Amino acid sequence: MAVPGAAGGGVGGEAGGVGRRPEPSLTYDAQELSAEIEQIPLDDPRLREAWGEMHRVVLKARGKVKEGVGDR
Repeated sequence: MAVPGAAGGGVGGEAGGVGRRPEPSLTYDAQELSAEIEQIPLDDPRLREAWGEMHRVVLKARGKVKEGVGDR
């Protein structure tokens, strides 16, 4: 999974191989938001074996936020 540069606007991957689901993807306004991918450590060996690596996408506003969900 890769985080795009300033010209980007999406985070995601390509379809997997036979029998695999495609990786999730996310589209956003790269002029308004920056994106980072953080790995989430899994300390439980059974979860790590079943799920593999886990990541979260962190979106941050590049400037002042004009309106939020609670402002409507």
